[in-house]
Amino acid sequence: MLSKDKLLKLITYFQFFYLYVMLFFIPISKATLEVCFGWAMLLFTISLILRKDSSVFKDRVSIFLLIFFISGFLSLFNTEFFAKSLKAIFLKWFEYIMLFFIFKEAVLRGLKPKFIFFVIIVSSILVGIDGVYQFFNGKDFLMHNSLTMATSYKPQRLVSASMGHPNGLANFLLFPLFLLLFNFNNCKTLKHKVINLINFTFFLIILFLTYSRGAWLGFFISFLVIIFVIKDTKLKNYLFAVLLSILIFIFILSSLFFKNFITKGSFYNVTRIELWFQSLSLFKEHPIFGIGIGTFMDYSSQFVAYGALYLHNCYLQILIEQGIVGLIAFIIFVFIVIKDSIRVAFFSKNELFLGLVFAIIAFLIQIFFDNHLYSLRPSFLFWCSMGIIRGLTLKAKQDIIKNST
Repeated sequence: MLSKDKLLKLITYFQFFYLYVMLFFIPISKATLEVCFGWAMLLFTISLILRKDSSVFKDRVSIFLLIFFISGFLSLFNTEFFAKSLKAIFLKWFEYIMLFFIFKEAVLRGLKPKFIFFVIIVSSILVGIDGVYQFFNGKDFLMHNSLTMATSYKPQRLVSASMGHPNGLANFLLFPLFLLLFNFNNCKTLKHKVINLINFTFFLIILFLTYSRGAWLGFFISFLVIIFVIKDTKLKNYLFAVLLSILIFIFILSSLFFKNFITKGSFYNVTRIELWFQSLSLFKEHPIFGIGIGTFMDYSSQFVAYGALYLHNCYLQILIEQGIVGLIAFIIFVFIVIKDSIRVAFFSKNELFLGLVFAIIAFLIQIFFDNHLYSLRPSFLFWCSMGIIRGLTLKAKQDIIKNST
């Protein structure tokens, strides 16, 4: 019979296995994500019970996640679609919040940053190849999604690969791009630097083929934040050179890109902005706890003539569905995680840590223009990354304390 310690080691081994598989399949398979989450959640729960350890929840960010969850629950009293809201709060948001705690706890107990980095990059390369295949053949080979063809407001052929939507693919690519950006400085040999540069350029080209303006905006703003907060002059000069090279690279690829990137007054953009302002009437009905989590699309037909729509602004959608309480709790949670991580990320010089922090900043900018927190795979990407970041932050702080004693 297995001893308690051996059983815990076995549980940890399988839990870590499912977490690595989950990270690999984020851009590829929704079904695999759900299966992996189910097993990871079960093993996480058993582990906590056997170890009699609830310290993973004893974190100042936990109170804001709890308030965020409670705001969603209390929105049930305002909703006209009770069953739908109940399903959203327990089968979506509860799952996402638990992802945060599962990955945070796993990092603190030994989930390997280098292996996480490797899994994300390998998965990204596969999806990138899938995108190139889709561009030339019309369908990707992983999920058989068709290439998004020209429209009146976007005259390009837009690559989506296995993610199914160009903006979703662009959102995912922010993560390997920032991981490789910080990894380049840590490459010790010319061979590794060349491989890193080739992969980085490859992902830039795929990002270019999505024509996702929100992703590009998030990428550049996060890049500028890095330059602003960094104190190492040598690294700052390196980043300035990279940023300039990227701008030149994009300009050479296509001058038409910039024309479409800054195009104003398209039907699509006007409709989106009008929808934002018109939807505020719903917020006024239930400003404290919102109209009901997961229900905005049921109301959107009041504002547009062609059926249900996401709001394409995650912050505004949280405000409307979960009220001012839910939005404030979410913003404070994100602020604490990012603020605490930036303080120690540069000290750690860990490429995964640094890359995820600034990829999340880019993500948070992009969701001002999109609905990624309401889509399964981008949501998994966000909450897994936040858990990893929080775990690495707390672990780095522990190491700093040990080294100072």
